[in-house]
Amino acid sequence: MEEESVTVIRESTRNLVRLSRRNHRGEDTDLRRSIPDSYKSSGTVVDIASKLKTKSPVSLDELRTLKNALLEDAKNIEIVLSTHGALRGLVREISGHDTKKQVEATGCCCNLSLGDERGAMAVAKHVGPYLAVGIDSLSSELAVTSIWSLGNLAGSSARAGAALAAQGALAKLIAVLGSTPDEEVVDAVGYAVGHFVYQLKSDLRVEHLQKLLQILYSRDLLSAFSRVLFTLSCHPDFTALPEVNQDLLLKLLESTKGRESNLHLWLLATTALCTRALPLLHCITWPGAGVLQSLPSSQKCVCCTRTYEQD
Repeated sequence: MEEESVTVIRESTRNLVRLSRRNHRGEDTDLRRSIPDSYKSSGTVVDIASKLKTKSPVSLDELRTLKNALLEDAKNIEIVLSTHGALRGLVREISGHDTKKQVEATGCCCNLSLGDERGAMAVAKHVGPYLAVGIDSLSSELAVTSIWSLGNLAGSSARAGAALAAQGALAKLIAVLGSTPDEEVVDAVGYAVGHFVYQLKSDLRVEHLQKLLQILYSRDLLSAFSRVLFTLSCHPDFTALPEVNQDLLLKLLESTKGRESNLHLWLLATTALCTRALPLLHCITWPGAGVLQSLPSSQKCVCCTRTYEQD
């Protein structure tokens, strides 16, 4: 009992620290934007896009102005994407040696990905490989921005997600998830991988599915990545994996104590139904067990066509 209380206190403290970091990071980002001073009109965007096209020197402030302008008006996204050679100019800045410029240029691509599906696909094809390289950057800001960009692009369409996965982006995201100690990077990977697995659905490679489950289990990320895990549970090969067993369910139960949101409950129910492990829930006492124990002895999985039959 005492050990459990200590665990709860430690986890609460970590969550408070993480929230504080996010708030400070958001405030710092807002201070650096300075949109009223830097962004004048679409003419400014045209000028910067032309510089990128013609290989003229582009300053750090101009890249930051462009990044903010792309958020300010969707028309600015169209201006950049319709300027032949502008994307190549951004790639040139991303692959350069000035880390600050790399971050801002990557931020431009992150915001360009918020346009229509066709535009996002163009960004994925031209910039995707360079964003994948940015995942391994020693600069945490560049790594996080690259990962968020990949997440936005993957979320734009199934085609974009498949194209990025074929370029190796998903494999690199999974690899960094298994090794990085940086919580900001882990959060960003959760966002990006969530889009990938949702868009790829049954086309998600089994080795990626298996590796994700191994990492989420070994790094105690089951609860933090509950949305990702829920989507993974819809994969047709989910139940065939050796990683999907009663140990996984027990750890998931333990990690969700005190967090009985609808998502967590449905995730537990889905995992139990898919793994034929529902009887285990009737032997475990925890705050949300009553909801799951009320499930009938024969029920279809909430996310697929599999049916659980209680023996």
